[in-house]
Amino acid sequence: MTAKRITIQDVAREANVSVTTISRFLNARYEAMSQETKKRIEQVIEELDYHPNALAQGLKGNRSRMIAVIVVKLSYPFCVSLIRSLSNALTPEGYNVIVCETEGDPKREAHVLKTLLGQQIDAIVIQTNGDNLTELETISKSVPVILVDRKFKLPHATNVLTDNYEASMKMTNHLYAEGYQNVFYVTETPNAISTRSERLQGYLDSSSRYHRTPHVEIVKRGDDVSMQSVVERIKENISKRPIALYTANALIFHEIYPHVQQIDWPSPEKLGLATFDEPDWIKLISPSLTCVRQPVPEMGAWVANLLLQQFKDGYEQPDEAHLKILPSELIKSESTRLDRGDGTVSDTL
Repeated sequence: MTAKRITIQDVAREANVSVTTISRFLNARYEAMSQETKKRIEQVIEELDYHPNALAQGLKGNRSRMIAVIVVKLSYPFCVSLIRSLSNALTPEGYNVIVCETEGDPKREAHVLKTLLGQQIDAIVIQTNGDNLTELETISKSVPVILVDRKFKLPHATNVLTDNYEASMKMTNHLYAEGYQNVFYVTETPNAISTRSERLQGYLDSSSRYHRTPHVEIVKRGDDVSMQSVVERIKENISKRPIALYTANALIFHEIYPHVQQIDWPSPEKLGLATFDEPDWIKLISPSLTCVRQPVPEMGAWVANLLLQQFKDGYEQPDEAHLKILPSELIKSESTRLDRGDGTVSDTL
């Protein structure tokens, strides 16, 4: 015999409140609801093992309770952390996170946006290359559009990112202050991607400040030849003074590190190693790797709170774009800690 399905009326009767009160609770509308009532409803829902019909809820409120998160690549450490943070914050509030991958392909991104609109999603959180801004502008008239990681001039959207320029400058300042004569900065072609151009500019301005010749190496991820070429150029510039290798993100570091390991240069004494990003596998690197820790969990939580507030108040297209910057943190570790030559090491950790 099939077990009777628990309804919202059952929950209301057991909690001794109205169906309207239960509905408000399920939609996170706690105004004028006492903590005692809220706690009693939570207890009854748990005891009855009640699972509300999310589709029916969405139809009643003209919402699907689905949030689309569009990222370039699911394997990127940034993307994994962002999705996890958003899901942790939104799921308990009754929202489902739909994840889509574009591989950085403008046509694929456009197709994803068109498909999602047909599903009546409630908001879009997107890591974009900026090729479909017109479509995103149109979407922002109906639902919130939040750009993460990369900054673009979208009149009515919110940009959420970290202080890429300042964090990259701090990293490069640290490397020069430690005593590294040259710092090789390895990046992909900036194009119109703000994270790449801002991190590069931070490196260049630091080099100028320290009166050092910049060494910018442009690589293509997935191309071992370009990675090996960087190592060869570093070998050509080796001298009695140590050199540092600083990568624009952990994905580049992951690809170039095997090539670096093939040469007999002790780190940090002869070759300092550093990267922007702090992926999960960083603990496997020895010596411990100096890095820039992005506030990705905090970014996800901030985005989630903004969306929940907009849903609560009723979304209206903002009059202007909004920019939210959360600061990154420089993590100084053993891979860039130089011996000063007198038996002591620097105290900048």
